[in-house]
Amino acid sequence: MAKINILPAKVYNRIAAGEVIDRPYSVVKELVENSIDAGATEIEIYVENGGKQLIRVVDNGCGIEREDLHSAFVPHATSKIATAEDLDMVATLGFRGEAVASIASVSRMTITSKVEGGKCYSLESDGGELGKIIETAGEVGTDVKVEMLFYNTPVRLGFLKSDKAEEADITTFVSRFILNRSDIAFTYYVNGKKVLQSFGGGDEEAFLSVYGATTLGQCFKIDAEKHGIRIRGYIGNQNFSKANKSYQSVFLNGRYILNSTVSAAITGAYAGYLMKRQYPFYVLHIEVPREIVDVNVHPNKADVRFADNKIIYGCIYSVISSVLDGNTKALDYVVAPQAEPVQEIVKEEKVNSNPKLDDELIARYRANFSKEAEETRQKTLSEQILGGAALTYEEAKREMQSATDAMRNADKEPYGKGYVRMEDIPDIDPSELVSMTYGEMEKKTRKKSDPVRLHKKFPNAYFERTILHFDDPAYERRKKTGKKTTLSRIKNCLKNRTQRQNKTK
Repeated sequence: MAKINILPAKVYNRIAAGEVIDRPYSVVKELVENSIDAGATEIEIYVENGGKQLIRVVDNGCGIEREDLHSAFVPHATSKIATAEDLDMVATLGFRGEAVASIASVSRMTITSKVEGGKCYSLESDGGELGKIIETAGEVGTDVKVEMLFYNTPVRLGFLKSDKAEEADITTFVSRFILNRSDIAFTYYVNGKKVLQSFGGGDEEAFLSVYGATTLGQCFKIDAEKHGIRIRGYIGNQNFSKANKSYQSVFLNGRYILNSTVSAAITGAYAGYLMKRQYPFYVLHIEVPREIVDVNVHPNKADVRFADNKIIYGCIYSVISSVLDGNTKALDYVVAPQAEPVQEIVKEEKVNSNPKLDDELIARYRANFSKEAEETRQKTLSEQILGGAALTYEEAKREMQSATDAMRNADKEPYGKGYVRMEDIPDIDPSELVSMTYGEMEKKTRKKSDPVRLHKKFPNAYFERTILHFDDPAYERRKKTGKKTTLSRIKNCLKNRTQRQNKTK
């Protein structure tokens, strides 16, 4: 009797489901990836009771032909690849052909689809048992409904979390889809209530719909290319961190991944700025040549392998550390905040509806806008990175020139421009100094004032001695008594010194 059994499809599909579909969020992930691969621009996601009762994904993609509906439920049936060589250049999110068959084997699943110019058809599966294809009403695209997940695998059902916990995990994955594909409009409902929505308006709009404007204000927006590897997205600033890693998202060639090399590079760049048990915030999109990365590592496609981990680590670490450290290279990596759109400026100043004048107005503002944006770019980036305002190139050039001129003048005027030495103060009324210019004061210095005449003009002034004369008995006596040196005492000291010198001669 043969001891080796060939398992039927019903059995090995359940085995595969244990790897591919372990929780409700896995169903959402696989179905949304199929919608994205189908070219959808609008995707709606419905979840009830944590995904245990219902998971529904509706898209406006290319749809499925009637002849392909049965094949969609067959294991290892896919439209993404055809040969083994295609695995070396995978350009789609899905390619294994296991997801639909695995989901159908552990749930009640219905696929309703319509292609452009064709009719709408529906096919239902109950635990892997297929029904008949029927014609129904529907829009162009695909509507996949998954009900009673794990109803025929009670052991797996018993390991699921609470409805709230499962909903939270699904919400996290939907958020990452919104961040990953900012060109697609997503709408996400939980128990009939709209939780998340994006409109396909770009990276910033997607970021705001998930994290809000407050978080955006704490992040740098970067776009860098190094050694053929492009790194773009948002990273938290030096003072912005989170208590766990759930706020970290990395997308490699449009696929969400969990990779130790990428994570270590980012963590290393932040090492000098974070306290213990604090984690950096980032949403990064990394684009690498497909031939240097292998995505066929695990059934869930979350992990990847790089041909050279050192290059990936070095590029990511270099870019992020340059931004955080305020390196001059960061000016090439950080994206300046978007200025006010030209159309909004024009809208405020329109005074008539003459198309020709409107075109001229738009052209004029566009020219000014581009010039001003270029002039303010360096200032804006330096304020973001270095924490303070900096000069533009032209401003810095002018300031350097003025500093050079000042140094040249300092050689000619050791006291600096506008400085009047004490011995050059003219014999004038002090009230005249209020309105007197330097040039006028210079003309009156023909007749220099000696200390006696200066003291008459300023009788209450006194001066500390700044040049020490060693072996001066008069100075040492005054130092002991603590008396301050006035101009009259200085005059007497000078007179006594002159007399002593004459006697010596």
